[in-house]
Amino acid sequence: MPGDPDGDARVIELMDYVVGTIHGQGFARIFTTDRFALNEADFEAVKSQGMDIVKRGFVVVNDGLSPQGYVMDTFTIADVALFYVEFWADKIGISLPENCLKHYRLMLERPVVKRVLMEEGYRLD
Repeated sequence: MPGDPDGDARVIELMDYVVGTIHGQGFARIFTTDRFALNEADFEAVKSQGMDIVKRGFVVVNDGLSPQGYVMDTFTIADVALFYVEFWADKIGISLPENCLKHYRLMLERPVVKRVLMEEGYRLD
């Protein structure tokens, strides 16, 4: 419900975790490995660490998600934050846990998501 302090806190908490941990610590190591590795010999170890952070992060998020779909009872900005890292995971072959996968599929059904992805050149079949 809008204006619900507990709900607002949950939205902010999830966004912070997704952006700071899954994106900022995990995917950053995967996509910008050179920022975390001292030399090329360390690249694979850094990418592996990033994959581990991402996978563990999705488990944490999954355990707090409603099996019905969205982060809260209705769509919020936290759903958008979660979607973009789920999208990245899908594109590089990282399996999503059950509730995250339900959330990802629900988001893919939103007309605006479909439109943006098509505009960006992604196939949705």
